[in-house]
Amino acid sequence: MKHNPIKTIALIIISSILIAFYVLEPFKLNEPESTEVSTTVTFSPEDYVRTLPFGEKVLETRNLSRNDAQAAERKLTQLELRGAFKHAPELKAYRLMTLANIAQHRGQNGQVMALSKDLNEIADAHQLEWVHAESLAELAIEHIKLGQLNEASITIEKAIRIANSINYDSLLIKAYNTAGVIANDRAELVDAQRYFHLGIKLGKRYPNHIYNAKLLSNMALIYIFLEDWSKALEFMELAKKSYENGDLIENGVMLILHSNQSFVYYNMQDAKNARVSINKAQSYLSDNPSKRLELIFLQAKGDVLLLEEKYPQAAELALECINKPEVNNFPTEHGQCLQNLAQANMALGNVHQAKLDIEKAATIFEQFGLRNWIIRSHKLLAELHQQLGNHQASLVYFMSYHDANKALLFDKRQSELYLVQQFFETQALQQDFELANSEKKLAGVILEQQQTRTRVIVTLTISLIMGLAIVLAHAFKTRAQNIELKKVNLKDPLTGLGNRRFLEKSIDEIVQTNESDIYHLAVIDLDNFKQINDTHGHVIGDMILTQTASKLEQIIEVQDSIVRWGGEEFVCILKGNHNLIPRINQLGESLSEQPFYLEGNEIVVTASIGVNRYLSAREMQHDMDSLFNQADQALYRAKALGKNRIEFV
Repeated sequence: MKHNPIKTIALIIISSILIAFYVLEPFKLNEPESTEVSTTVTFSPEDYVRTLPFGEKVLETRNLSRNDAQAAERKLTQLELRGAFKHAPELKAYRLMTLANIAQHRGQNGQVMALSKDLNEIADAHQLEWVHAESLAELAIEHIKLGQLNEASITIEKAIRIANSINYDSLLIKAYNTAGVIANDRAELVDAQRYFHLGIKLGKRYPNHIYNAKLLSNMALIYIFLEDWSKALEFMELAKKSYENGDLIENGVMLILHSNQSFVYYNMQDAKNARVSINKAQSYLSDNPSKRLELIFLQAKGDVLLLEEKYPQAAELALECINKPEVNNFPTEHGQCLQNLAQANMALGNVHQAKLDIEKAATIFEQFGLRNWIIRSHKLLAELHQQLGNHQASLVYFMSYHDANKALLFDKRQSELYLVQQFFETQALQQDFELANSEKKLAGVILEQQQTRTRVIVTLTISLIMGLAIVLAHAFKTRAQNIELKKVNLKDPLTGLGNRRFLEKSIDEIVQTNESDIYHLAVIDLDNFKQINDTHGHVIGDMILTQTASKLEQIIEVQDSIVRWGGEEFVCILKGNHNLIPRINQLGESLSEQPFYLEGNEIVVTASIGVNRYLSAREMQHDMDSLFNQADQALYRAKALGKNRIEFV
């Protein structure tokens, strides 16, 4: 490359400006705080649905389905007979959400997941992003019930990104609660607290939101992990009051709340109050409860029986829980019931059977990463081996329990909740902090004066060096660029599109500038391309690839990017949610709707497309291979289903 003096002068001018800012920074005037008032308009599908025919009835039925599945099913049938769901896609979406609530109540996890996919289809067909976010939130909850915490975390983060992008506050409250539950199950207390606080803060704008009480109830779980029993009980009481004051009462949530309360009393060795709490929980157990609620109740009641030293009854109840046909679908409750059975057997002298039960529970907890319950299993195994006289094995498990508990205690102390609590409990510390802060400000004024003098001296030195440094840096950079261009070409030589390295570089730049935006990864593969090569020759095949690249490049929007991944495969990164489905459809239609005319041959070319939606730039930067594989799997589905179609992750 030739030396460009204009560019060098520009660099010197920019450097001079930066130096000026460096020198003048200490004298910067304080800027007044912004008084701008947020004018963000929140999105509420319910407001629109109420304006539709049957809208109010549909919303009432959806609310009823949270607590009374049979009554909701009857009302839903009546609405269907009256043709309520024939036209508006929003009403069809609420019908599916109502059916999902009914399926959840009956423990039909597979049905809930199928309904979530149906919701996705409505969202895609009618460009209803809020419906897609709803389906993802429901899917995440089902993953939690099945112990699939990684899948749940990925899914709920997608739901949060979509809800944030459209200001769907009502769903965000639910989504933050769900994300907090996942973090809680992983014993990631800081993340759990952050999500719950976000939900509680947002919930203050919507005092009648059903998830306000759930958030308070789940905040109590953080205090349970911190073993602060009094605080846990305090939040549980707040949750109860929130439910009592709300318009919607879910028996299932009240059952879980009282079951958790009995667990607190179990740890406090308060058998009397534990029995009161479990009896209240039983009063919310309907004649036909969901499978998971039934297992939660059986396990919690087992804890109370153990506390009351009713070991035969505790063993019988634990066996009832373990022998439920659907217990394998709920790993947390399955493992807890196995632990209850083991404790009862240890007390009854059936130590060898207890060992098998604890080991089986530990395997389940380790498989699903349920950290707190793994630790409890190690403690039980230590006690059991001590009872058997296997002191060496007992020591190993006690050390494992000690190390894991120590690590968990460290995580607990990282919790902002814990630190804030400790801070405000010590008034003297607060006063010392304020005094130290005042002294620091005074010292800062003196130091700033000294720094100003130092800055002037340093700036003069830098000014002398900068000119030479810029010229040398520019020369070295030019040489390095020439070497790099010889080694790596960022463009595909056949089509002129970028290649894989170009895509990686583009994603790195996105992370630096537009990290908060939403992106979608589309993998495009030409159908029957080998047949085209075999029939018309590789020269024609190359011409088709070149023209395909040109067509696709003309279709995508300015903020999108497309590269040739290899062979007949292209990868497109689409930014934002605006007209997403039409944009993706247009990629395929740009090829299939107009044949290629090459050397007297009319050749029809179609493409199959797999799309992985709602990704962050950071995800693409750190996990591109996994995200690409997911899109590739969707592409394979499109091929298997007849080609010339689009499938989504």
